[in-house]
Amino acid sequence: MQPQFFSHAGRKLIPTPWPAVVVAVTAFLLTSSMFASLAKGDSPVTDLPKVEGIAIDQRVTDWKDQGLVIHAMAGDSILLRKSDDFEVAARLGWNEHGVLLHVDVTDSSPWEEASIDKLFQGDSVELYLMSSQKADGMIQVVASPGRTRESPKPRVKLFDYRSRFIKAHAAVVQPLVSVQKRDKGYTMDLLVPWSSMKIAPEAGSIVNLSFAVNDSDGTERQRAIWIDHEAVAQWMALSPVRLAEKTSGASPIAVWGGYDEMKSVYVNAVADPELAGKTLSVLSGSDRLAQVPLLVDGGRAVARIRMPFPSLGQTLGDLRVQLDRETVQTLTLPDAVALRKQQFLSGQGSMWSAPPAWLVPRCAPEVFAGSEFPVGQYPEPQRIVELAGSYTLDTVYYDGRFQRVSRPGGPGRYGAVTTSISAAGDAFNLYQTLYCRRQGAAQLPAGTSARLLAAREQNANAGELDALKLDVEWWHALRKQLGTATRYEYFVRLPRGYDEDPAKRWPVIFFLHGSGGGDNPQNVRDGGVQAAARQSTDFPFIAVSLRSPGGWEPPG
Repeated sequence: MQPQFFSHAGRKLIPTPWPAVVVAVTAFLLTSSMFASLAKGDSPVTDLPKVEGIAIDQRVTDWKDQGLVIHAMAGDSILLRKSDDFEVAARLGWNEHGVLLHVDVTDSSPWEEASIDKLFQGDSVELYLMSSQKADGMIQVVASPGRTRESPKPRVKLFDYRSRFIKAHAAVVQPLVSVQKRDKGYTMDLLVPWSSMKIAPEAGSIVNLSFAVNDSDGTERQRAIWIDHEAVAQWMALSPVRLAEKTSGASPIAVWGGYDEMKSVYVNAVADPELAGKTLSVLSGSDRLAQVPLLVDGGRAVARIRMPFPSLGQTLGDLRVQLDRETVQTLTLPDAVALRKQQFLSGQGSMWSAPPAWLVPRCAPEVFAGSEFPVGQYPEPQRIVELAGSYTLDTVYYDGRFQRVSRPGGPGRYGAVTTSISAAGDAFNLYQTLYCRRQGAAQLPAGTSARLLAAREQNANAGELDALKLDVEWWHALRKQLGTATRYEYFVRLPRGYDEDPAKRWPVIFFLHGSGGGDNPQNVRDGGVQAAARQSTDFPFIAVSLRSPGGWEPPG
């Protein structure tokens, strides 16, 4: 029997139309990051040349004039790399054994991650490889140069992101790495065998790859990325390359951009030094928004453009980046209106993350005395105006018996529901526990929470876990009464023969979360216990799989 999707609010089961679920999840998945992406369309294919006589040993001078020479590498942040602190020149090629990468790295401050599973967090080189069939998945190879006293030798780690079935039928061959170290940098050769991806190399065939070089000083991190399309912030977006006898040449300029925490728009460029003196311009439609010259910086040319963040209700959309009036790239900026809305609504928080304090309207103090409730307000109102325009705040109070009140009726638990509405009409509720103390009561230890005091009315020995459980139950009951309780959709798959005997009772399996569950309705429908039920000809259970958007908020 086919599964059905339901939503759950309290104890009532309500059938939910499937299309509505799809729309909601699609909107969530399309939420924009702060980075721009390159304009969609046919992805450019770079011809990757075949190289000969490259040995992965302590000699790194075999390349000579071979390979795809790469000087222009993008970054992944608002900052431009400092050429005297961190810079990369690279060559890329292939032979019958695998993909070969040669990097020459300037790095003045060596720092490497101790854990081999986290090598990418320190000085390291990463290479991502995928066959032309993207469904096969990809591998990620990370190699560290071994320049620190704690890690004096090169180390390499292969991460396999392919399906379990493919892994079970693939013999992974470990990559080879060779490093020459120097005082302010290193040179590395890396070979990733074709057999790691079951790729049969042949001139004319297409593979997908990218690589990155990481520099960490222990606290700050810089990154140089070679990728010819998609968003440089998306680590799984690989460039298509054609295995060829000769190279088509790498792009002489790398451009990336995005938003600086919704304060400004930035566009950065790193280019071959021969392009110094040319003009980099940013256009929206026919309007030229900004232009600057490319300046020499070490062995490269660079440009930085900064523009105001779109005003309320405005967004920029596609930006064309030109080099002396020739378009070199089109950046698609995230929707600024949607980002403003997303940040404003983040003030309600989630179980996964707490928003910055300035986004959260709160009643303070939460433990109080007197005949008036503390009023809900933003700690920095002007920042909310700049983000979302003129807003309204309204706080409604409830006593411990869920009755709406305007003033405290005495010591005890209370709940404040603060509703914040932006100028665009976006709104959210914030639920906060308050506790009213008797006038003149003894001073409390610093940090004593309102929910702990409320819990100790029922149990003098209640701890924080007891208080959290009781608080969740109290708010769940009030929100059910108000009609704002979180609704949970779930799939129900009934066993064969379920309708044949109405009197028969069946056991139930509740699949609540895990890698086969979560928020994606397709994963909930097709994964976990649902997959086991679908694949079995005799699965004698009612299978219930919960969708948990934003995490669990069940009553204790």
